Amino acid sequence: MLNLPPNLVKELDAYQVSIISDPNRPYISFSNNIDFLLNHTKHKLETDNSRVAASMLIRRYSSLLTALLLMISKHRLAWNGKLENVFMKDDIISKHETWSPTFAINFDTWSSIEESNVEFAFHRLLNELGNSLFSPLEADAKISKLVLWENVWGYTLWMYSKLLTEPDLSNRVERDLTILLDNNVWCGIEKESPFKKFLGEYSVFEAVKSYKRITCCYYYELPEQSTCPYCPKNSRKASTL
Repeated sequence: MLNLPPNLVKELDAYQVSIISDPNRPYISFSNNIDFLLNHTKHKLETDNSRVAASMLIRRYSSLLTALLLMISKHRLAWNGKLENVFMKDDIISKHETWSPTFAINFDTWSSIEESNVEFAFHRLLNELGNSLFSPLEADAKISKLVLWENVWGYTLWMYSKLLTEPDLSNRVERDLTILLDNNVWCGIEKESPFKKFLGEYSVFEAVKSYKRITCCYYYELPEQSTCPYCPKNSRKASTL
């Protein structure tokens, strides 16, 4: 077990993730707090739609998951915390598309990962910090987990495209992507790898260059907003012209 050195704390900070020792206000806990999180997000985005709120919340939360995936693939470090150790820090002003909460963890204990345990580290992260939050959101907000995983995928795809350009990391990252695209690491979470579904037949670089979603994140249902440039609804609209 070890604590994160300052240079890696700075890397987390680039993903709007910090390490804290005393989580009080204005921090919001992610543990057993689904209704409060949804209501808070609704207030920030001025919507009454739980499905939209859940999707927009996870679009922000995805920065945390991506940062922890980065720690595994770049540094072979796994965070040992759970969802109860995750917090969201928010201000009282920003709303709509300017809403940009930051995230914090109050458990600064990490483990080095042997190559033989990389798949387990990925599985634990996807289950503890992904599935344990997405499953109740799916039930409460009536939203497909596929939408929530694709919210994560957008950030994750971009992060891995950057790591693949680092010569001393590219081989390791390719192996890690193979694990994340394989069904085994998703056992007990999803029937098959949603990341593989999102990537399809494209390479990582092809997917980044012409990024398109296969699910809609419902951003267009927010007040005074329209579909994102990569929304699948845009393709359907074009085909009817």
